[in-house]
Amino acid sequence: MPGISTPISQNASCLHADILSDIFLLCVPPEGGTFLLKESPWKLGQVCRHWRYIVLNTPLLWDRLKINTRDGRNISRACGILVECLRRAADNKLQLSITADVAYEYYDCQPLYDLVLDRCEDWESLKLVIFGQVPPIIPPPGAKLSSLRRFEIRPQLLGVLRASGTDTGILKSLMQTVQRAPSVEYACFDGTSLIDRHMLSGAIPGTAWVNLRTLELHTYEGADLISVLSNCSSRLERLILAELNVAIPVDGDVVEFPVLKTLKLKRFAPYWLRRLSLPRLEHLVLTYLDIQRDTSPLFDMVQRQGFSIRSVSFIDIVFMDVTVERFLRLTPHATTLTVTGTVFPYIFDRIALDKNILPHLTTLVVRPSTWMDNRIISPPLATILRVVVSRLDTLKVVKVEALLRPCETEVVEQIRSLHRHGILVEVKVLPVKDGEYLEVPEIILLMSGAMIFTPLFGSKPTIRNPEEASLLYFSFLVTHLRSPHPDVSSAWIFTRQIGRRGSLFSIYRKGDFK
Repeated sequence: MPGISTPISQNASCLHADILSDIFLLCVPPEGGTFLLKESPWKLGQVCRHWRYIVLNTPLLWDRLKINTRDGRNISRACGILVECLRRAADNKLQLSITADVAYEYYDCQPLYDLVLDRCEDWESLKLVIFGQVPPIIPPPGAKLSSLRRFEIRPQLLGVLRASGTDTGILKSLMQTVQRAPSVEYACFDGTSLIDRHMLSGAIPGTAWVNLRTLELHTYEGADLISVLSNCSSRLERLILAELNVAIPVDGDVVEFPVLKTLKLKRFAPYWLRRLSLPRLEHLVLTYLDIQRDTSPLFDMVQRQGFSIRSVSFIDIVFMDVTVERFLRLTPHATTLTVTGTVFPYIFDRIALDKNILPHLTTLVVRPSTWMDNRIISPPLATILRVVVSRLDTLKVVKVEALLRPCETEVVEQIRSLHRHGILVEVKVLPVKDGEYLEVPEIILLMSGAMIFTPLFGSKPTIRNPEEASLLYFSFLVTHLRSPHPDVSSAWIFTRQIGRRGSLFSIYRKGDFK
């Protein structure tokens, strides 16, 4: 906490214990600072006697435990600190995170593991982040893990879990206990090839994962993913799939998820999505959708499930305005639209002009990309304003983040002023240092994009979204020539759009525009 060692006012030091305890909870890192004596919650207790009393009597400050294999360098000191944390946590449920770090020296952390294993019935969440050997976290015989609700295992290096038979045995012993736990609602397997269908179907029929509601699979390599999904499909409410490295036949039995409401796909759109039936799907989140990804499996899925979808999110999309429009036309009952990434005026123009697109829109959220190095272009504020004005009869919430140019200050104020129509409006201006803008005339971008589609390159000039095409010229020229994409080929004549606007695009950093 900055300034924690500076003198504090008498009023601050004497705040009521209930208020201070809530403030202190906000100061603790999400996974705890168990062995960081110079950080909260340890540091908070050194300010004054009043604060120390509150810290010692607030168990919630101490129930988030984080153990790293490097903590074993001074095992006697680490054990003393962990014992004190567990004492101060009292009877609270524990949020336990264990990181098996890569180290040149081996540190024996078994005494630390034994301390937390003694409290395994109080574990509410268990997260294993594995860079090296699998930590020997094996609950004692007869352990039920009755409080466990979340289980995550995230190997960070490919092949880590294949390293030795010992690692495999540890993991399977842990899994056999976890899958029996009666309260596990969330399971995440990231980069794991050992979690096969038997792990999720249950070596103990009828008792495995009985309360599982959310399943998250990242870079999963299991051989029979469809079988894994089938065995837990009847209970799942949220399914998150990312970059799965599994070859699955397109044809085969359909897997039905009768209660699934949320589907998140990250860099992932396999053809076997056609084998999933999602009759109650309400929230669809598509992350890292770009021009190089085949979206036809997604369209096939949305055509079947679109009428049930109420919320659509496109996260970190790149040059996909027309694709977004096609998706939205298939989800007529959606009330919430979230768009982050590199977006152009086209999609917002279409929403503003055509009320058949999202006719029941109540919530609109628009932000630049969440990638730190990919905030190339700020959301088009003027066209977002037109959307809001055109949907005053339905919109209730509008949230926008933008990189602000001086000429757009008035537009921001116009958007904010719409709160008088009963809309909750939040406009956040993101800080940009001087000199980080590169102003590029739009007409130059449009003409550059046109070069792709002239007869010189063997294609007809039929561009529906020239704003996208202009940047595609710089980023995806080779890709486009090899495989034309619907986002850069359509029914409108390109020249219809040339010179339509005299505005400038704001490029976030000169280094991003090549």
